[in-house]
Amino acid sequence: MSKSIMRHAIWPRIWGMIALAVLISPAPLGAHDGPHGPDVLTRVLSTEQINNQLAITIELTGLGGPIVLTRMSAPGATSPAITPVYVNFAEDALVSTHLTFANGVPSVFTLTLIFGPLGETDIEVSP
Repeated sequence: MSKSIMRHAIWPRIWGMIALAVLISPAPLGAHDGPHGPDVLTRVLSTEQINNQLAITIELTGLGGPIVLTRMSAPGATSPAITPVYVNFAEDALVSTHLTFANGVPSVFTLTLIFGPLGETDIEVSP
């Protein structure tokens, strides 16, 4: 009889320790401070290569609050100056620009879209 009483008496202690561990544990391992990427969906609509230049058109779709595309960059290419592009929630915006590569247009490269303090997102482009 004393064995069953001990077995039942230990469960409140175990549940108390679990509750205490949950209350004082740090944030989940996946959480982190700092800026997160922008809430935007990106899609390359078209590319046209002429010698070492690439004309590219990208569609941006806002998935969250308003965002502003401020710059683009690609390794080995001059960074084109663009007019800031504003995209609101559930809104589409088209961005067209020309990239000039010093050593010819690569077969695949990463285009980085920079959204100021909201962060950046990368697109893989294969002309």
